[in-house]
Amino acid sequence: MRRPTLLVKLISIVTLLLLLGVFVVQHGYLSSKSYTKTSALTIYSPNSPTLLREMIPAFEKKYGINVKLVENGTGELMSQIRQGFEKTPDVFFGGIYTQFTNNEDLFLPYRSKAVVKLLEDYRDSSVIATAYTINGNVLLVNKDLTKDMTIDSYQDLLNPELKGKIAYADPRSSSSALSQLTSMLMAKGGYESESAWSFVKKLTDNYGEVSPTSSSAVYQSVVDGKMAVGLTYEAPSLKLVENAANVSLVYPKEGTVFAPSSMAILKGAKNLENAKLFIDFMVSKEAQDALGKLTTNRPIHKEAKLNPNMQPLENIKTIKEDYDYVTKHQSMILERYAKLVPK
Repeated sequence: MRRPTLLVKLISIVTLLLLLGVFVVQHGYLSSKSYTKTSALTIYSPNSPTLLREMIPAFEKKYGINVKLVENGTGELMSQIRQGFEKTPDVFFGGIYTQFTNNEDLFLPYRSKAVVKLLEDYRDSSVIATAYTINGNVLLVNKDLTKDMTIDSYQDLLNPELKGKIAYADPRSSSSALSQLTSMLMAKGGYESESAWSFVKKLTDNYGEVSPTSSSAVYQSVVDGKMAVGLTYEAPSLKLVENAANVSLVYPKEGTVFAPSSMAILKGAKNLENAKLFIDFMVSKEAQDALGKLTTNRPIHKEAKLNPNMQPLENIKTIKEDYDYVTKHQSMILERYAKLVPK
């Protein structure tokens, strides 16, 4: 048997090395493509400037990631995503659970390992969204305009002296206003209770201003003295009280719902790993402590510190929201509400 010549051996070795090189290059390319790291993140958020001012820079500093932030109302931002889906942000940061479950096709499921440390009642309100804070529905009262009135309940809003002096955003476009509506219905008997809807009808007859899109316009109108009472939520109201505005914060004595504000990752997110980092960061004890100490947003980490001006949850009469019901029947609730609103 003839042995291979030296030339044949060399050709075989070169061929083998070339094939090995192609494999290495291809494998390296695929690996780098799968694990490409970026230093960018695009976030859409309806959150308050106070919360964003504290949390976004902290995240950027910790991870060396540059955040592009787009701010607007929840409904408007969701609409922008649907209308220009090719310009998909990475994370939607803020909004109540119904905004995510009713737009589930836009989001990727992601569950941070840190959620086990969150309060049990709020950690699993959505399959795709992760809660990072809870907001209670409250009444913000202008002290000057209500000197001779008692306002400590929803029922007190039917006082004839308040006619034309009550501010409330439109629940068809404001997630906080929708939460306020379902909270009132539960407080007055339930989502389908005739007596609860009768109360809502009487309340709409007493309204003075309904802002079509902005929840911030509600509490600002109370601070400015244009309205005597605003149906709003805890975080901005507590901030106004802290800033010595001539207003008081009321937790309705019938009880109030604390609804989770959540965040989720968009399908098509270009900075997926950074998006996951952001979710993980916001539910970490570090970020939750910062929420409690530096903002008026209520943290939901079991061990997080509260703002010293914030009442502990156990001192407030709370009502449990039926997340599944509200998600499935949101359209029905809003349609029924629309029939009650003065034209």
